[in-house]
Amino acid sequence: LSVAASILMAQRATASLPARETLVTFPMVVGDWKGRQFGLEKEILDALDLDDYVIANYRRPGDPVPVNFYVAYYASQKAGSAAHSPRSCIPGGGWRITELSERAIDNSGGSPLVVNRVVIRKGDLTKLVYYWFEGQGRVLTNEYLIKWYLLWDGVTRNRTDGALVRLVTQVPDRDHIEQADRRLAEFVRAVYPQFPAYIPR
Repeated sequence: LSVAASILMAQRATASLPARETLVTFPMVVGDWKGRQFGLEKEILDALDLDDYVIANYRRPGDPVPVNFYVAYYASQKAGSAAHSPRSCIPGGGWRITELSERAIDNSGGSPLVVNRVVIRKGDLTKLVYYWFEGQGRVLTNEYLIKWYLLWDGVTRNRTDGALVRLVTQVPDRDHIEQADRRLAEFVRAVYPQFPAYIPR
């Protein structure tokens, strides 16, 4: 069969997805971090066209600045129904990207977790964003590579499921952004071991 025919067959077939927990059950207590869930507005959910999500603000004792934690899961990704890259969405909210790089975060799971690191500003406000795409055992930061794997996995595994993970925290003093980096990195290390139950590998 040609590649095009194989892709068409994969899209028409019913994907066999591993069992997973729904994100609404994601723990709101992780180590010394305590979270509080809230919901997205209907018009936002309609635009995102996702299958499952969680959004919550987590805090820990001694640090009044929260971490906003968001995971959007898609059981089947295709044109018009796929994880939206924060890099594209951030400017639409009036924020300006002032720094864009990658950061490797050491974690107990083995290899460092590489994430996109973005500093955004709007007026006098500054925020730090970490995000990455995850699914089927891969952690990806490059949008073009993500599209390639969607094509590859759709053909070879009959799966295009995956998730966007995004963390945001405020930077009250832009001259001390290291504290915000430390906050997000420590939250990642605490929360990441929970992922396998919610994002199939």
